[in-house]
Amino acid sequence: MVKEKLNSTRIYDENGYRLRAACICVKDETEQEILLISTKRNSDRWIVPGGGMEPLEDASIAAAREAYEEAGVKGMVSRCLGVFENSHSKTKTSVYLLVVDQLCDEWDEKSLGRKRQWFSVPDARLQLGMYRPEHGVYLEMLDSHGSKQNIPTSPDVTHVSVKRFCLPPIAVPVVSGGVSPQKNGIGANPVKV
Repeated sequence: MVKEKLNSTRIYDENGYRLRAACICVKDETEQEILLISTKRNSDRWIVPGGGMEPLEDASIAAAREAYEEAGVKGMVSRCLGVFENSHSKTKTSVYLLVVDQLCDEWDEKSLGRKRQWFSVPDARLQLGMYRPEHGVYLEMLDSHGSKQNIPTSPDVTHVSVKRFCLPPIAVPVVSGGVSPQKNGIGANPVKV
């Protein structure tokens, strides 16, 4: 289901959950440092970059796009951490790991009204736990995928459930005169953005 909103299109699944995508942005393959962005309303509150998916957009591409738009980073989408259903906000967020290889110079803190900052995983959990504990749950999936850290879990967030699968790539039709992104390998992990 697609709903139009001023300046955006919202995509919903058959159960009425808004489809979103987000990236846990890490400095390198050790996954020891996480990039968080501040909220637009309060520069001392930190969140994971993410947002709504666009029609016919693959979840991994949406996650990388959101990381670029909100945090000004580019890199390699390496794996899906899971799909997180939030019954409180009625969202379903596909979360990917992005290994950052470029902090974009054109990203402007003042025009976006955001800051970006690297945090250790424990500090990122602490920051997320104060404002967005459901985002802190995303970090717990780092541990289940082989991270060597022994970090206490986030506060109990009862309205978030984790699915250990990712949304399948969405078939994108070939546009006349254009090339289907699926045929170019976009949507298959890893994705370089």
